[in-house]
Amino acid sequence: YPPAPFLAICVVYPFGMGYAARLMSEGLTTFLLVGAVRVLAKRRLVTTRQALLLGLLLGAVVLVRANMILIPAVFLSCLAFRIRRAGLPWGLPVLLCALGCACALSPYSWYNLDHFGRLSPLPAAGSGNVLYLATWGSTMNQQDFESFRLGVTTDRVREFAAEVGAINLAVGVPVQTPPYAPEVYITPRKKILADELLMAAALERIRRHPWDYARSCAWRVWRLWNIAAYPPGIPAAVVIGLSAVSAAIWLLGIPGGIWLLRWRSELAVCLMGTTLYFIAVQMWLFPTGRYTAPARPLLALVASQVAVELWRCSRSASGKSPSAQ
Repeated sequence: YPPAPFLAICVVYPFGMGYAARLMSEGLTTFLLVGAVRVLAKRRLVTTRQALLLGLLLGAVVLVRANMILIPAVFLSCLAFRIRRAGLPWGLPVLLCALGCACALSPYSWYNLDHFGRLSPLPAAGSGNVLYLATWGSTMNQQDFESFRLGVTTDRVREFAAEVGAINLAVGVPVQTPPYAPEVYITPRKKILADELLMAAALERIRRHPWDYARSCAWRVWRLWNIAAYPPGIPAAVVIGLSAVSAAIWLLGIPGGIWLLRWRSELAVCLMGTTLYFIAVQMWLFPTGRYTAPARPLLALVASQVAVELWRCSRSASGKSPSAQ
């Protein structure tokens, strides 16, 4: 594919750029994830040494962002698909890739076993707070959550505040502590207890309101990639332009990327497998845009490829040769 469409999209698609200017896990995750895609999608097949490197990169991605825990399975499947398509044995490269990933994850896993009795590469305090917030997504908006954080208890926030207050009392922290991140609970033991209580409360809300939760999950397929409200002070024309660009890239990158899979291109399988992973995992959780930041370059790349294929199809339909242009 020619690079010009991808570069043009990068010029008008600034989402995720803000994370590059901050010392946050998203910037490092983007670097590692794009590096892993680069190793897997090279023109030449992955060598045994590169398979081991790919595993180390994937293990590092998981260590930086715990929500990437299943991304090694996506890459192992893509690696096996690519090698099998070439008619070569795929067992050894896949095994080496898995071994590299396990080597990267083992020190932290043993640390968790030693300190918390859990042999796991995931933090002892999981994503209970994120799932809990997601279950309130159909009845509360961002302004409501911000009101609770500021101590303003409105009618819409009252039930949420009462439930969170009871959990905070059980954990042993101030009643008004917002459950927006495990760090607010200070000590590891309190973080783990808060995570367990918030997870139990989240599952109970899902049991009581299954359809509300299902609708909010379906809506997140769009909302994860498209900003609901821009910061104040941005001119209306800029907001309209950014919203239009975001919607166009989403249409080209998600539905268009699925359409692109009909050619079973190795690069398309790798890019779409990685991009759709973010939807499959994050649609169940709170729709924060930073969670999809590492996939933004991949989404832009898929969108550029779909744009090229659409142009080629239009040229073929009109009886003109795409290569002639």
